[in-house]
Amino acid sequence: MTSTKQPKHLKIEDWPKTDRLAFEAAFMAGDIFDDQCPPGANLSVGSRRKNQNSYGRWLGHLAVADPEALLIPPGERLTVDRIRRFVLELQDEVRATTVASTVDGIYQTARLIAPAIDWSWLSGLKRRLHAQSEPLDRFGKLVMPDETLEIGVSLMESASDAVPRTHKLNEVEYRNGLIIALLTFWPIRRRSIAALTANRHIEQSEGRINLLLYSEDTKGRRSEAITLHPILFPYFEHYLAKIRPILLGEKTSVALWVSQRGGPLTSGAIYDAVRRNLFKATGKSMGLHDFRRAAGTYIAQTMPEKIGILPGLLRHCDPNTGQRHYNQARSETASRRFAEVQREMRGKYRAVQRKKIFEP
Repeated sequence: MTSTKQPKHLKIEDWPKTDRLAFEAAFMAGDIFDDQCPPGANLSVGSRRKNQNSYGRWLGHLAVADPEALLIPPGERLTVDRIRRFVLELQDEVRATTVASTVDGIYQTARLIAPAIDWSWLSGLKRRLHAQSEPLDRFGKLVMPDETLEIGVSLMESASDAVPRTHKLNEVEYRNGLIIALLTFWPIRRRSIAALTANRHIEQSEGRINLLLYSEDTKGRRSEAITLHPILFPYFEHYLAKIRPILLGEKTSVALWVSQRGGPLTSGAIYDAVRRNLFKATGKSMGLHDFRRAAGTYIAQTMPEKIGILPGLLRHCDPNTGQRHYNQARSETASRRFAEVQREMRGKYRAVQRKKIFEP
């Protein structure tokens, strides 16, 4: 089963028959002489709608990511591994409070349609997600692009200067640094960066590297491309020529990002690596989706006259999107100096050119 476009959620009429009938039965009015009320009888119309939308979004994810799972009974289908993959994908697309609310709706629906199953693990997950969502401090966890660039470069340089280590640890550190630095300039979604290959998505010509995304690689089904920033050019070349072959070992793969074992690096592994390294460096837990928010806030702080470029950068259609980031920037200390940052970047670029690891 394939799809040209991932649905946001499945409408209830498109749910598997078992799920739909069980959900509707949970709200069905009983006989006047029946003292056994259906489990959803006391829920408001709003709660029912919220649970229905959350569960429909979960089924919509499965319709694309794991369509065969829709043939499994709902109680057996809802597993820790499947929910983990769903949550990781959702965290890359929406804010933390929405993730927590969606999982809560799935939990409430699971209790209605499969009441005999112990859903304590799902209840615990939704509580942890609510605790971590911190809705009042959405921007407080952002690491600005100049800092993520510094972190990425530092990881690559320390990995290059380090003494050889077992288990390809230096190469893994270098790879993670390059991913973080690349996301600084190209804040694409996790699935998109994981889809990059070393052949189809890269065009190399003298003095430049172009990175491509095709319509099937993006959420909006729109192709896009960038020319790699000069700061990253030598790092990227070194990764392709030296680091990636070491990670591959004796295995073969077209994936751009390679794991310690020589296989393609999954989107979940990319998410974990980025989040872990940024938290270690800054104490802030920032996911891949937050790179776009950070870019929007940074532009609003340093180049408010260019706020109009935000819809394209953040892949939004509404030109008013940038105003929210501008308002956030005005409330913070206006100390970002774009000219100085540019000079710092040029200085880093010259330092990179002098490093021995990039010599032929």
